Amino acid sequence: MEIISVYYLILFILGTFFGSFLNVISDRLPKKESILFGRSKCDFCKKKLRPKNLIPLLSYLFQRGKCSYCKKRLTFLYPLSEALTGFSFIGVAHLSGILKYTDFASVFGLIFYIIVFSFFIVMFLTDYKECLIPDVV
Repeated sequence: MEIISVYYLILFILGTFFGSFLNVISDRLPKKESILFGRSKCDFCKKKLRPKNLIPLLSYLFQRGKCSYCKKRLTFLYPLSEALTGFSFIGVAHLSGILKYTDFASVFGLIFYIIVFSFFIVMFLTDYKECLIPDVV
C-alpha cells in the first residue's frame, strides 16, 4: 500500500474521532453543559455509554444503530457526521499540501482548515438539531 494511502487512512480515523467529539459539542453547547467534562450518554435512557459504544462508525454498525441498553434507534446523524468529518480531514490535508510539503506553512494551513471546517460542522449539527439559525433574514 502506498504511503499516502496510509496517511489518508490515519487522517480518516482521526477525523471520525474528532467528528464524534464535534457531535458532543453540538449536543452540549445549546444546553450550556461542559464539553470537556461529563460522560456521553444515550439520548433516550440517559445511561452512560461504555468505551466500546464510543468507537466512531463501528459502534453504530455493531449495535445496528440502536442503543445497547434501551434498544431505541439512534439517529443516523452520528455516523454520518463522523464519516463526513473523516472525509473532510482528508480533503483538508489535500488542500493544505501537508502530504507534499512539511514546512510550517503547510502545517499551519492544515490546522487552520481543520479549525474552520470543525466550526462549520458544529454550526451545521447544532442548527440541524436545535434550529437556531433563522432560514430567512
